[in-house]
Amino acid sequence: MENLKDFIDENRKGFEEENLIPGHKERFLYKIGRTSHVANRPVIRMNRAIWAAAAAILVLLVAVPLVVTDESELQSPGVSYSQLIKDKSTEITKQALLLNPSDQNTVLTTLGQLEFESVPFEDQLPDSISPKEKDELMKSYYVPKLEGIERLEKYVAALTKI
Repeated sequence: MENLKDFIDENRKGFEEENLIPGHKERFLYKIGRTSHVANRPVIRMNRAIWAAAAAILVLLVAVPLVVTDESELQSPGVSYSQLIKDKSTEITKQALLLNPSDQNTVLTTLGQLEFESVPFEDQLPDSISPKEKDELMKSYYVPKLEGIERLEKYVAALTKI
C-alpha cells in the first residue's frame, strides 16, 4: 500500500493532467448511488428540502406583493385621496430628515413629484359623470400615486436601518 501511495505522490502531475475516460463520471455516480450508506441519504434530501424551501420563499416574496394589495383605505366611498397623500408625505418627510443630504434630496424630490398637482384631479372632472364613474377615475389616478408613495416609504425605512 505504501508503494502505491509513493507512486501517486511521485506522479501526481500525470494524474491531474490526464482526461478521464468518457462515461467515467456517470459510472462513478451510479456506483456511489448503489453502494452509498443510508446515513448519507438524508443529507442529500435535506439539501434538496432546503433548496425547495428557499425557492418557495423566493416565489412568495415576489408573488405576494403582486397579489395582495392593501386597498382597505381605498375601498370606502368618499375617500380623500389627497388627504391620504398628505398624511403619508408628512411621515416620509419626517423620516427623510434623518437621512444624509444626498439621500434626503432624492427622497424629497421624488416625493414632490408624486404629490404635485397644479390643479387637483377632482376639480378637473366634469359634473356630468356619475358618482361611480367619478370614484373609478379618482381611484385609477390616485392609487398608482399612493403605491409609489408606499414604495418610497419602504425605501426610506430601509435607508434609515442602514
